[in-house]
Amino acid sequence: MIDKNDKIDQNYFWLNQPIYEIKNHKLYMSTSPKTDFWQKTYYGFKRDNGHCLLTKVINDFSMTVNTEFYPKKQYDQCGLMVRIDSENWIKTSVEYETENYSRLGSVVTNLGYSDWATIDINSKINKMWYRIQSKKMIS
Repeated sequence: MIDKNDKIDQNYFWLNQPIYEIKNHKLYMSTSPKTDFWQKTYYGFKRDNGHCLLTKVINDFSMTVNTEFYPKKQYDQCGLMVRIDSENWIKTSVEYETENYSRLGSVVTNLGYSDWATIDINSKINKMWYRIQSKKMIS
């Protein structure tokens, strides 16, 4: 995704572009306040203004990303997303809660409804590998 000239590969594009820079083949980004990806639930919260660097994929794929995460405020998060549209997507991330714990989790959004599964982890963990793989099911 980062080419040899420290530029974003032309096959990638931003959804809600953040402030970012590239140094030594690494992408550094800062999120804007009150941004998130979340759809309808029982309490009515809905957002589709988070920052995401995307590419189009047609066939099966596997994507692995090594992240470093330096949250500043509660709910800051970092991870990977597979997105069809605003009402159908999957993300996996670490979301900062307090200085003691964060949440490693996944959100599945289907037909405009989001559901979140999490496990608490130590907030001192600031490096994480994520991997998402897509394979067609054979029937």
